[in-house]
Amino acid sequence: MKEENAKLKIENAEKLIDYEEYLSLKENSSLIIPEKKYLKAQILNYTKEGNLIINRGKDDGVKKNDTVVLGKVFIGTVSDVGQNSSLIRLPYNNSSSYEVVVIPSDIDLNKDNRVDNLIKSNGVVIGSIDNIKIENMGINSNVLDGDTVLIRDERVGDILIIGTLLGLSKNPASTYKTGYVSPIFDYSNIITVYVNIE
Repeated sequence: MKEENAKLKIENAEKLIDYEEYLSLKENSSLIIPEKKYLKAQILNYTKEGNLIINRGKDDGVKKNDTVVLGKVFIGTVSDVGQNSSLIRLPYNNSSSYEVVVIPSDIDLNKDNRVDNLIKSNGVVIGSIDNIKIENMGINSNVLDGDTVLIRDERVGDILIIGTLLGLSKNPASTYKTGYVSPIFDYSNIITVYVNIE
């Protein structure tokens, strides 16, 4: 009986992993850009300092500063590359800072919307160990908690979702608004990501 139970648990675990792979492929297929090439990678380790280690490296064509995504969501950038593994810097790593824009939360990003027409404010996200801070949003902008924050940084290349705006500052004496970004994913629970290697 114990052997049968162990065998069933292993089979169920394999089905769960296969289902997770299916979901990740389905999610990533929504981002089809013909001139780009994406390499599927498995996460080997997650660190509290804001890094992921993946099972792809120089031998697979991964280079420093490559963008890592899951569908239309920005996961991070490659900060160090070994032969068979790479280090990914997440947005809340202390060394992370990116230019972003804030758009309304009810916009369907799967449609061909021009982001320029939707921008409520520009800003900058800065990583720290336990959060992602957003600064330099216009004091007169009508940004709200729950708005969507998109990476729009030339180092990344694409316009990708980073998360949701929350904890908006309400200091009338300030010359700009600040807040925090709640990421789309809990980075510690992600299993599969895609590296843009072109």
